Amino acid sequence: MTLFRSKALTVLVIMVVMVGLVEQGKSQTCASTFFSSLIQLIPCRAAVVPFSPIPPSPACCNAIRTLGQPCLCVLVNGPPVTGVDRNMAMQLPDKCALNFESCADAAVFMLENRCTTTIWPGILAGAGKPQLMNGGLVLNPGQTININAPTGWSGRVWGRTECSFDQSGRGNCATGDCGSGMEQCAGTGGAPPATLAEFTLDSPLDFYDISLVDGFNVPVSIVPSGGSGDCRPVRCPEDLNRRCPSGLQVTRNRRVVACKSACLAFNQPEYCCTGAYNSPKTCKPSVYSRVFKDSCPAAYSYAYDDSTSIVTCQGADYSISFC
Repeated sequence: MTLFRSKALTVLVIMVVMVGLVEQGKSQTCASTFFSSLIQLIPCRAAVVPFSPIPPSPACCNAIRTLGQPCLCVLVNGPPVTGVDRNMAMQLPDKCALNFESCADAAVFMLENRCTTTIWPGILAGAGKPQLMNGGLVLNPGQTININAPTGWSGRVWGRTECSFDQSGRGNCATGDCGSGMEQCAGTGGAPPATLAEFTLDSPLDFYDISLVDGFNVPVSIVPSGGSGDCRPVRCPEDLNRRCPSGLQVTRNRRVVACKSACLAFNQPEYCCTGAYNSPKTCKPSVYSRVFKDSCPAAYSYAYDDSTSIVTCQGADYSISFC
């Protein structure tokens, strides 16, 4: 999707700049990025090949000692690498006689239902990342649940509404339905329109946002706790279904249950930021996206709404509240 292309470019530029700064610095640091860790731990490659009997070399142990535990954890918890056994990598500190702690989880997500009705959160991990809670759960009104996210996790969380599941877990939802036919989405995304809470952890900062690019179905807020940096809350507390333009409305039993984006409703390049409109210079806010932005100024209202919508933090836990 255009939103992910835009944000991926933003993250990539930041990562390239930071890696460049690392290479120019007087001392080696990890910069907590997967690729810088992979490059700087090359001396350890022979010791982490699956079933390798080769012990880590002095150069490998020196690299781990110099770069520290964060580099190793970024590598261990990052995307799969051909020819690297993660269990072998986790054994390197002991083999090098280094007193490192185990690689801890990157963040705790506290999901909270402040609505008066039940919400069925869906969770979809990015490519190569583990699915949390197998992609879905149920939250009754007033209920909270904590979910541990591993280092380097990325993905999205959204609320499914008006769901009906039988005792075997089979069923569907009025909005945000993930199409698995089950209470757990198990790697399938939610059908738009749905309000999305999006995260990319440890790249080297945490990036997070609320996206209305595919529309809105339920109010969502992200509030960090702890951490350092910007770390400001991002909220979309208003029920946009109450002021959704008629051409964007999704109704059920004569009630508006969700609000489509203009791209989803009309599939036009100027609304979807595609074709000749596939750049920040040519794709501008529309009368429809401004309705979303007026109600939720901190949320993505269209694909190139980066400057006011993406937030960075480091070392925080995150409360994700519905309503």
